Amino acid sequence: MSKLREWRRARRMTQGKLASKAGTTTSTVSRIETGLMWPSPDVLASIERATKGAVTVSHMINDYYEAQGVTRRHAAE
Repeated sequence: MSKLREWRRARRMTQGKLASKAGTTTSTVSRIETGLMWPSPDVLASIERATKGAVTVSHMINDYYEAQGVTRRHAAE
């Protein structure tokens, strides 16, 4: 499970509420959580701010690569 989804669920927050706090759409949050979307740097930064740094850009990038089946070692090659 993605760090973003874990964080959101631990706070009983809907994707819509998080999207509103981050200034993006519910669909974008859903696609980031499931690894179906590589978001722009602006969206990554706005989500990091909305989570007050609990979910970092690095977490979201790592979760995306994991969802794609790419290990960190392979991502660097």
